[in-house]
Amino acid sequence: MTNFVCHFVAILLTCCALSAICFAAPPSHHPDVTEAQPTPELVPPQEQQTLPRQGRGALYTIVVGRELIHEVAAGDTPAGLAKRYGVRLHTVLRRNGIRDPRRLRIGQRLVLSNRHIVPASFANGLVVDLPLLSLYWLHEGRVVANFPIAAGRPAWETPPGMYRIIGRRRNPTWYVPVSIQREMQAAGLRVRKRVLPGPDNPLGKYWIQLSAPGIGLHGTNAPWSVGRYATHGCIRLHEEHIEELFTKVPDGTPVAIVDEPVRLARTPDQRIFLEVLDRPEVWSPTQLESALEHAGLRAEIDWPLALQALTGRWGVAVDITATLLPESVYSPETDSAVHQSGEATH
Repeated sequence: MTNFVCHFVAILLTCCALSAICFAAPPSHHPDVTEAQPTPELVPPQEQQTLPRQGRGALYTIVVGRELIHEVAAGDTPAGLAKRYGVRLHTVLRRNGIRDPRRLRIGQRLVLSNRHIVPASFANGLVVDLPLLSLYWLHEGRVVANFPIAAGRPAWETPPGMYRIIGRRRNPTWYVPVSIQREMQAAGLRVRKRVLPGPDNPLGKYWIQLSAPGIGLHGTNAPWSVGRYATHGCIRLHEEHIEELFTKVPDGTPVAIVDEPVRLARTPDQRIFLEVLDRPEVWSPTQLESALEHAGLRAEIDWPLALQALTGRWGVAVDITATLLPESVYSPETDSAVHQSGEATH
């Protein structure tokens, strides 16, 4: 009887010790994780066959934004035009080959564009566009909102892939992993192991958990960081934007995190668009031609224009359809925008 009791007590103590180790472990290695723990798989096995496919050379269908031709008037500057039309100054300069922004000519024609291909292979869900630091919210094949985001900084990149929303938490607690505690210590900051809900919490008021371990969408107490690569892998949004997603986008929603430097699209009106970003991984002409051949589009496109867009890396969607519609012009006397494809949702 005494041996049995000793053996039972030994087993009990061993179990308690193992439990203590498990519960003492940090919730995740990832710096932005909350109490809501992710599943160990990127995508649960039962869902792997139901997620839409994304990938190199995918042919998309949605283009948002607009492109117009602007005739330069007295007082126009590239920065002023970029601000007026909601386009990027870098794009204005690169798209028009402007080397000296101070030397615009009256009557000079500039292409102004904020047109982009939405890299989504589904009709309902969220698309995180890492190069453009944008999040597209799709419903029934239409973009209902486009929110600016912050994404992972170098060495903490946000992982591209297809995921799902698997949970959410209001007023999350941030458990600080050891790696971030070391960063705090090296920077001479107060080392914290957890941060309770409140104004000091970098997760903000809302957390949406993805099926990628430790990765989620959340708010922020540093709104200035939105629009930058500033996180430890998660996706930050302004509080009003994450609140809307938190309350309206259900669990199970697919989330595509995309980091593609080249995108192709064929819209329902049979226009073909090419978007090439200024990134190291841009395709060669041979790769572009191969992708067009694979999609059955090679005979339908303006190849010289496609090559120009590829080498120019303009960062906007360009209509490379073989026969373009007649060009229209915007001038201060005619308050009209031209060649609009889809709706800008900025």
